[in-house]
Amino acid sequence: MMGFALACCVVLSSVQETPPDTVIAKAGEEEITEAQLQLVGLISGQTEITPKLRTALTQRLVETRFAVRYLKKSGFKVNSAELGQAAKDTRAKLKVAGVDLRRRMKTLKLTERDLRKELEVRKLWTRYKAKNLTTEAIRARFEQHGERYDGTRVRASQIFLKVDAKDDAAWEAAKAKLTKLRDQIVAGKVKFADAAKQHSESPSGKQGGDVGWFPYYGLMPQDFSKRAFAQKKGQPGEPFRSRFGAHLLMVTDRDNGNFSLEDARASIFRELETEAWPRVIEAGRALPAPKK
Repeated sequence: MMGFALACCVVLSSVQETPPDTVIAKAGEEEITEAQLQLVGLISGQTEITPKLRTALTQRLVETRFAVRYLKKSGFKVNSAELGQAAKDTRAKLKVAGVDLRRRMKTLKLTERDLRKELEVRKLWTRYKAKNLTTEAIRARFEQHGERYDGTRVRASQIFLKVDAKDDAAWEAAKAKLTKLRDQIVAGKVKFADAAKQHSESPSGKQGGDVGWFPYYGLMPQDFSKRAFAQKKGQPGEPFRSRFGAHLLMVTDRDNGNFSLEDARASIFRELETEAWPRVIEAGRALPAPKK
């Protein structure tokens, strides 16, 4: 998702290893240059363009091109005066951080139009959120999935088998083994804790598979939490696969939370925003390239 925090001190290398006009990526037919990457690094407050950051900035540039395509097609607009003020504010903030943006842009052979282009997506995205991530949308998410946000916790146990994420045959074998164990547990032939001690390949197996208490977010991988919160207490679910391996999960206790909608509003908003961004990108990717 988009991140635009401005650091207190910006010191990008003055030596450009790649010529500014080098095309480093494409968003459809639209070319993205090294100069644009350097500009985004500057206005985002990055102190150094490391290889990892270069990859992230390149991805951001590609994503924003598709996002802008969709947002404009959907009728969202930003006027020239707003963009002019945003550019002015950006130059002022960077000046405080010791960067003369006009001089750096001249070195990169960029214009005021290039700066405004990189700032425009922020304004468009703000307008999209104001229209779509509304109080009603937040309330609907809370009413539909309240346990995720109201402080509810569950306690669970698992039987875990190590499986390579790319090994489908191993997964099928593990699934068959866990299904058989599940049937034995449901039939009362063996207790879940005893089966975990005997078969689980996780450290929690020594404790009968107990992984302790956890909320929906924060402590457990999302696929694990999602399964746990959807299960009834006291009954093992169906075996499932994660990037770690194969799991048989049973919820052993549940502690209902009491947080209100207002308590959860900020976290729900962030979640809705995180979900919306890739949808906007894909919608933009499906549109024809804008005419030059």
